[in-house]
Amino acid sequence: MKQILLRLTVSLAATLAALAIAELFARRTYGEGFNMLIDPYEDHVYRPFLEYEQTSGDRTLRFYTNSLGWKDDRPGREVEKQPERVRIVFLGDSFTEGLGIGQKETVSGVVQRTLDPGARQLEVLNGGRSSFSPLLEYQRLKRFLDEGYRADTVVVLLDVSDVQDELYYTSRYRFSSDGEPLRLEGWKHLPVIRTLYNESALVRSLGRLPEQLRALRGGGGASPGTQVPVAPPKLPADFFRSPEPNSAAQLGSLPPTAFGILRPNWMAHPPSLAGWADEGLRSGLRNVLRMKRLADSRDIRFLLVIYPWPQMLYNRPDPGYYQVLARTFPRWYEEREYIYGRDPAPRVSEYQRRVHRFCREQGIELLDLVPEFQKVKEWHRLFIPEDVHFNEAGSRLAGLDVARALGEVR
Repeated sequence: MKQILLRLTVSLAATLAALAIAELFARRTYGEGFNMLIDPYEDHVYRPFLEYEQTSGDRTLRFYTNSLGWKDDRPGREVEKQPERVRIVFLGDSFTEGLGIGQKETVSGVVQRTLDPGARQLEVLNGGRSSFSPLLEYQRLKRFLDEGYRADTVVVLLDVSDVQDELYYTSRYRFSSDGEPLRLEGWKHLPVIRTLYNESALVRSLGRLPEQLRALRGGGGASPGTQVPVAPPKLPADFFRSPEPNSAAQLGSLPPTAFGILRPNWMAHPPSLAGWADEGLRSGLRNVLRMKRLADSRDIRFLLVIYPWPQMLYNRPDPGYYQVLARTFPRWYEEREYIYGRDPAPRVSEYQRRVHRFCREQGIELLDLVPEFQKVKEWHRLFIPEDVHFNEAGSRLAGLDVARALGEVR
């Protein structure tokens, strides 16, 4: 009996040691993704108090998060619930978070420096998170306020990619009988699984094997933030001239290349406008309205901002400048041609028209950045090359426009 117990003990110790070594190896090799947590309300969030070198494209920056797990400009910051200063909270996706640039250069960072350079009267928090949509932004704001944190102004940056992301998240969300968002569903959000997933890089590595296998097999559709290759496989010239896709289910069955092409260009594709894009936009605006009503109930000012993608800004025939744009954004303008050809975009897109009309009807304060960016002679210089995110110059222009809209510190 003693020998059996000894063998079991040795075997258990060896197994635990092997698992510990495997865990250490997984943490060293998993990559930046281990700095993210699975969350039952916001899907993917940063860990609090991060401090590391973050890579975005060919850029590397020193990255920090505060006690909320939100991007910050310094390490170890504990966010007060009831600050003495006026507080502005920014919400949105990667354009708000500011991929590839430090917090001080983001839109929210520029607003802070512009309205209160010494940070004596004003505190600005960057609650933007890559691949969020209005559904997750509403949940982030609701939790923030329910936990006792104060906000005096909430600024939400809206963009065309929110339409696809909204469909993705709503399909995985549980709602109450009256339509109120409750929490995300799925095996990863079960308490025990979520704890293991968030604490163990080894469990994560095993968990993402099915997704990697699907990618190797060339599975259809995509999740939020999915990037297709710079030189995507060619689609038939008439691919987007057919009546497909119409529904969200048809969108999800598309090859990743077509999914990516429609991501910023759906407003010029009538079959999408009549189907899945209309559904996704309506869902996103419903959650914008939820944020507005939540802000109103706490006497918080609410400002909605439309983010300008490069595909939306070419609105005048200019073959010479078009060549510049095609070199600066080779992937984005190749994709744009599937929908627009080489024709200029309309002065006001269907997306802008619908958001403007919604804000008028609901009494929502709106700032559309598209016209201001179109006034810049070489507006391609406001974006990171071969990307759709602002560089420091683009963030500065957007931040100054938002600061003007907000006016003096209240």
